[in-house]
Amino acid sequence: MASFKNAIFMIFFVVCFSSVIAEVNITTPNSPVPNGYAMTITWLVYGQPPTQPGNLTIINIVTGDVKIIDNQLNIASLSKIWNVTVVPGNYVFSINDGKNITTSGQFTVSQGIYSPPVNTPRPSVVPTVTIVSDPTNVQAPATVTVAPGSISSSKIIIIVAVVGSIVGAVIIGIIIWLIIKYLKNREEVLATPGTNAERLEMERNENINEYQMPYKR
Repeated sequence: MASFKNAIFMIFFVVCFSSVIAEVNITTPNSPVPNGYAMTITWLVYGQPPTQPGNLTIINIVTGDVKIIDNQLNIASLSKIWNVTVVPGNYVFSINDGKNITTSGQFTVSQGIYSPPVNTPRPSVVPTVTIVSDPTNVQAPATVTVAPGSISSSKIIIIVAVVGSIVGAVIIGIIIWLIIKYLKNREEVLATPGTNAERLEMERNENINEYQMPYKR
């Protein structure tokens, strides 16, 4: 009877102890892990997972360098996706749940698609200047406004040309009229017989009389 009670007590003690103290077992990734690879870190929890956040790190076992992956790790999630951003070397994962520190097995990180940033001088930048025309700064064509009652130079030129042409036409008309009248009178004179002979005779007689008048006295 006592042995039966002791067995029940031991079972109860183990159950209570396992519910209070949890054990974390980190899965060791397969080597090599290429640098720049988005890997999934997994672990198992035996017992009741702690409620407070844990701390997940990666440790270089040669140099001792520690890189924090997540300092607010939800241990109950059992996984964490992380982009590998460390230099090639030998590493282990470590989880601190606040009471215990658990590490994974050793694995290797190889040179992959990720390269640590290198400080390189920036190339000199030549500024480019873009000239943009301002549509508001366009000069309007000049306009000449003639006040009411005034005459522009072009109108004056037109008026002078018209008046000159009219005067010229009148003068030409008068000349033509005189020529026609002269020719008409000449034709009338030539058409009258003896008119020219009589006139010439009369003029000759007058000239003779004027010449002989001193001698008659």
